[in-house]
Parts: sequence; structure tokens; C-alpha cells
Amino acid sequence: MVRYPNESLRPTKIRTRKEGAFISFRPPKDDVKIKEWKVFRSMTYDYKTGCSELIEGSGDFNELFIFTLDDSATMLVDREVEPKTSYSYYVFAVDKKGNYHFPGYCVGKVIEDGLPMIDGGEPTFSSEPKPLKSVGDYSVSSSERKKLIKLLKKKTDSSDKIDWAESVLDALDTRDEQGYWIAVKIGMMEPDVFLMFVDSTDDLVMNSETLVHELTHVGSTIQYVIRDKHLRIPEGGSGYIYLIDDHAIGCSIPRSLFYRQEILQALDDRDDFDSEYLGHSGKQDFQSVLNELNAYCRGLRTTLRLIDQMPSDSPSITHRLLKFMLYTQMYLKIARQKYPEDYKLIAQSKPLLLILQKIWDNCEYLIEEASRYELGRDELYDVVNSRKNLSELTRLYELAGLELYGSKPIKDIGKLAEAHSLAIVSLR
Repeated sequence: MVRYPNESLRPTKIRTRKEGAFISFRPPKDDVKIKEWKVFRSMTYDYKTGCSELIEGSGDFNELFIFTLDDSATMLVDREVEPKTSYSYYVFAVDKKGNYHFPGYCVGKVIEDGLPMIDGGEPTFSSEPKPLKSVGDYSVSSSERKKLIKLLKKKTDSSDKIDWAESVLDALDTRDEQGYWIAVKIGMMEPDVFLMFVDSTDDLVMNSETLVHELTHVGSTIQYVIRDKHLRIPEGGSGYIYLIDDHAIGCSIPRSLFYRQEILQALDDRDDFDSEYLGHSGKQDFQSVLNELNAYCRGLRTTLRLIDQMPSDSPSITHRLLKFMLYTQMYLKIARQKYPEDYKLIAQSKPLLLILQKIWDNCEYLIEEASRYELGRDELYDVVNSRKNLSELTRLYELAGLELYGSKPIKDIGKLAEAHSLAIVSLR
């Protein structure tokens, strides 16, 4: 009987040059002889479509590679690239023990003159990729999906809109079980909101990401979609329920904190995104910053699951998440320097700190994962990852007596009193 290694042979980075595309692959974790390998190249964007071109045949695994970069990755050169074309590269291998190494994918983008869109320099590789594991139950029954579609049909007469909703749900069901879980479970409770965002763009990846992002917000509304009988919000206080992985985590603080609009005044360079989130909708406090951070984290996960469906001219997929990571750091800095009582309240809230840590861990993992599919890093990465800005997190956790490094086990978060008996409300 064959087994299926967790560490699949997979593409890890691609760079395009005028003379061709350089695709780096990670070999299987266990050092075994490969009996057969095949590399495919696809120019399709239909997530249901298989690879369209076989560019290498069967043979000794070592013949696949041109040269070795290091002990953990090797590289193939594809010289038959065309301008203005995106390619998805897949590899399939079987070792002599009969183990299957299933396809991964990596997207290469070539612009008109054949030069790279972004030159990230020499690629770097993680020694051991860590999957963002799903914990708990993300199952969605066929009857639940049928119920959602039935509700949507009651809300709209547009067959095109229903067809597009089905396409988005199919994509999530095929690639992103967490996103699908959110779309169906929350969508059943709020079909109007589902329809508001399901055709916000005709781009499959962007629409899937937008839908998951916005429904994550809906799921975070206190006592609205998810009810927590243990969560008590004092008069004048504030609270949220955060959908993190498959847990719903409630948290409240005794009073509202200063508005996030103060971050805008501290920014040296402002853009429209800053003005929208920190200006027009800036009269919200720290919990709203975490709520947005978590929603963008969810959305990036969906984008990564559908990365090979993205158009060739897509912008950085990490930029908006990095924006809210920076906002989080800046909010803590302003609190520490200008609002010591607010800073103290944050530091004293163990539930809030555990939520922050879990969201931040997920963000860091997803950004590292995204680096395998983008050429170079977003310009904000070095800002967020600077010692100066990361110190805002370490200071807070040191003050609270909690360790920043090393993810808090999800079981610890699940044991919080506020999250003791949370459940998505069943449809009446």
C-alpha cells in the first residue's frame, strides 16, 4: 500500500528572465530514490482544469534538475516562455518504495519584454515547510450548501448572480476548507450580506477572498451570528468574538480604548488605504484593529489556496495584511507613549493577548508561505519585521508576563472562559 508523504515534492520559488523561467523545487523530505517524475506547465486559470502541457518526461529524478542551489532545493529551467503569459508549474513523482509525491504549484509571471516583474534576487528557502493546520471540524454538509443556495435564490432573481455564487463556493470547497466553512455557515445566517459581496468583482480569487474577509467580520459581531452566554460586556465597555481557525473566541474589556485614527497622524507617508481605514472609519479602538487583522489574515489564506488562478498583473497579495500588522504595532506604540491606562488595560487582558498572539502567528506563517509565490517581498515587510516595530509586541508581552515566541497551543485559547461554549447558531 502506498503512503502519501506530508512533505510533498513541490515548487518553492520561480523567477523569470528574458532567457526563460527558473523554477525551484523542494525534493521529498526523506532521501529516497525517485523512480518516475513528470513536470507539467499550465496556462489555464480554471481551478478544475488539469495541467495542460508536459514539459519533462519520466526518468531519473536527478535528470530533472539543472543544478543544486542548496541541500533543500533544486532548480529547473524552462526556456519556452512567452511574454505577457503566466504559467503554473506542477511536479508529480513516485519513489521506488511506491510513495506518491503529489503536485504542488508555483506561478511564474512574464511581462512584455520577457524580464521579471519583480526581481527578488536569489531565492531563499525554509528548511521545513509548516502547514497551517486545520484544527477541529470544518465539515459542511451538502444539505447546508443546498440550504444556502435556496436562501440566496429567495433574495435575488439574478441567475447570473447565483451561478457566480456557485462558482465561488466550488472554488472554496475545492481549495479552502476554512473559507468554505465560513462562506456556508455564516452565509446561511446572513444571505443578504453574502450576496452583497459575492459579485463584488468578476475575479474569482479576489471575490473568494473578499467574501471570506467580509463574512469573517459578520461572524465576529457580538451575539449576532455566534452567541456566547458567558461573555459579559460591562456598560461602556467593548467586545468582539473572533473567528480564529475553527474557534470562536470571545473577549471584552471594561471600557473603550482610544481610536485608531491616531495612527494616521503618526504615519510619515499616507495613501488611500490609510485614509479609508484610519480616517473615514477611524473611530474604532484596538479590538477593531485586531478584527481587521484577522479578516485580512483569513483572506490571504484563501488567496494562497487559489494562487494559481490569479491574473498575471495581480499586485502584492500580502500588502493589506502587512498594513494592519503595522497598524497593530503603531497602536501599541501610541498606547505606550500617550495612553498608559489604555496600555495597561491591554496588558492585563490575557484573552486579548492570546488572541493577538494567535492571529499574529497565523499572519507570519502566511506571509512566509506567500513569499514562495511572489518574486521578492512587499516593501512593508521590512518595516513590520524591523526590530524597532517588533519590539512593541515583545514589550507588551514582557509586561504581561507572557512569552511572545512560540505559538500558544489552540487548546489554551479554547480554555478561555469567554470561549467556553461558543457555537454557531443553528438556522431556525
